[in-house]
Amino acid sequence: NAEYGNLKEMKVSLDQVIKTWAPLWKKLGLTKEDEIDFIFKIQEFCDEPEDKVYFSVFPDILKSLHTSKILREGSILEWAREQEDGDPEEQKYVQACKEFLEYLKEYVSDMSDGDFDDKASEGGDEADEEEWDDDD
Repeated sequence: NAEYGNLKEMKVSLDQVIKTWAPLWKKLGLTKEDEIDFIFKIQEFCDEPEDKVYFSVFPDILKSLHTSKILREGSILEWAREQEDGDPEEQKYVQACKEFLEYLKEYVSDMSDGDFDDKASEGGDEADEEEWDDDD
């Protein structure tokens, strides 16, 4: 994309846009299914440009949406599971996010084992965390 001098600039810009609009997206009360559908729409968007420039930032988009508490761990992991038997063209997105998905699996496993260390205290107040932990 000619607007951006390099990928790093694009990642910073996308992150800023997500952080700016996060309060609105959070108010939408997206269900787990809504979040999964949202990920698929982002994937479709990333496939549109002929140069596929957005594909390279897809993992960064997911990370930013997760960090901004727009997408929950369970939704992202379910999206990845739904792609397991899919078209190889779609599976490239899961492969691109492999490191992030492994992190999320470990995080979810730690949380279910009761290992709340520093991970549970990252950002937000307790009410925020309770609402966030709810799958639907």
